[in-house]
Amino acid sequence: MSPNHNSINNGIAGLLHNMSSKEAQYREACKTNHGYVKATATRMNDSLEETMRLLTEGENPVLTEEEMKAYLAKQKQILKDVTKENIQDSRTVDSFLHSVCKLRDDLLRNGGEDCDYASKLREYMEAHKSNPSNFLALEHEPFYREVLTEMGEELAAAAGQNDDDDIQMVGGASKQTLKCPLTTVLLEDPMKNSFCGHVYSRAAVMEYLNSRQRRCPVAGCRNNQFSASQLAEDEQTALLVRRERKRLERESQKMQSQTELVDTDEED
Repeated sequence: MSPNHNSINNGIAGLLHNMSSKEAQYREACKTNHGYVKATATRMNDSLEETMRLLTEGENPVLTEEEMKAYLAKQKQILKDVTKENIQDSRTVDSFLHSVCKLRDDLLRNGGEDCDYASKLREYMEAHKSNPSNFLALEHEPFYREVLTEMGEELAAAAGQNDDDDIQMVGGASKQTLKCPLTTVLLEDPMKNSFCGHVYSRAAVMEYLNSRQRRCPVAGCRNNQFSASQLAEDEQTALLVRRERKRLERESQKMQSQTELVDTDEED
């Protein structure tokens, strides 16, 4: 490979790294839209229904009770659809950042002769977006459930919440993914690395960074520029950890009950 080609590849790799480092900017629009949606849901629950009900009262009501309910149901459905669109936008950002990092690593590792970078980036994004192990079902996303709560709707149980195997990981992912690579126990306040995708407990990873470590603690990870700016709260993993803790509590209670039953039988 010619020096000029190497220079071009290094330049593209630098550009990709610069793109991946601007995660906060990419997510800002998503956060703003999330705020608008939640505010609208709150107003809908606090004042819209009350205002609409006034139109059904009096000697000459403008609306019937059924018409009012139908209108409110329609508005709520519109807001639910907008919420799902916002979640999809956030997922697109996730897939984009993941794919940019993957393309950059490929370029640095293998070079980029005769590579159509735009096509390769789209290919990586589609693969990431279509992999069911990367995301929860939309109805189980924490933000979607927050919006339903703001609208005053009763929440259905989260996926598998009432089952013994409610920690069944999305897409069959391993329970090992719920353990912090630093503490080797269940994650606490999960923080996700936007650069390499690994997840750590907040307190553990901050202590790790404060010790001036600059390589991701996951064995084999190529991220040797680890910094706090790469970290963001991981609500999806936090939800899965909460389910796992509940499952473990139920198992513990079940075992305790069985032990007490055996002890009682022996006494008899």
